[in-house]
Amino acid sequence: MGMNGMRQAAILWAVCNLLACGPTKPPATTLPLGAVIDRTGPRATASWSKAVTLAADLANKGLANSVQYHGIQFEIALADSASDPSLAVPRGQDLVRTSGAKALITDGSEDDIALNMLGYDSDTTNDLNVPIVCMACTSPSINSPTSTSSDPVRQAALRNGNKWNFRSLMNSTPQAKVLMQIASGRRGTGVVPGDVNGV
Repeated sequence: MGMNGMRQAAILWAVCNLLACGPTKPPATTLPLGAVIDRTGPRATASWSKAVTLAADLANKGLANSVQYHGIQFEIALADSASDPSLAVPRGQDLVRTSGAKALITDGSEDDIALNMLGYDSDTTNDLNVPIVCMACTSPSINSPTSTSSDPVRQAALRNGNKWNFRSLMNSTPQAKVLMQIASGRRGTGVVPGDVNGV
C-alpha cells in the first residue's frame, strides 16, 4: 500500500471513530461518505478520486476482518468541486442531505473553508453537522486558533471552534530525500550531478 493509500485509509478510519462506530451502537451495513473533489477544474487529478476509492476499499477490507467494527462498510459518493467553492458548497450539501453522507472529504483549502463556513454563519439550516476532512489543504490558517480574517464567519471557520474540520497533508520528506539524491548524484565520471542519462 502506498503512502497516499495509507493516509487516506487512516483518515477514513478516523472518521469511523469520530462517528462512534462500534459495538455500543447498532452497526450500519453501509456508512456513506461524500467526496467533493476537483474532477474537471484547474486542479483536477485523476489520482484524487482513485485515492479516495482505494482508501475506502482498503478500509472496508480492514473493517471486514475487524471484530469491533465488523458489519460496517464505507461507500463513497463523488461530486465534482471543479476547485470552485461556489460549486463545492451546494454539491457538498447535496451529498449530506440527499446521499446521506456522514462525513465529507474535500480537496483544496478554499473549498474546505467554504464548506466549513456553513457552520458559522447565522443560518443554522445550512449547517452540515458532519466531519469535513480536507485531503490537500495547504493553508496554514486552517484550524489555527489565531487565524484572522476581515470576514468574521471565515475567521470563525478558520479557527474551527466547532471541531468539525480536519486536514491532512502527505509528508513529503521521504520523496524529497530521494529527489535530492537524484539531483545531487553522479551516474558516471564527468557526468553533471542530476544527469541520469549522461547526455
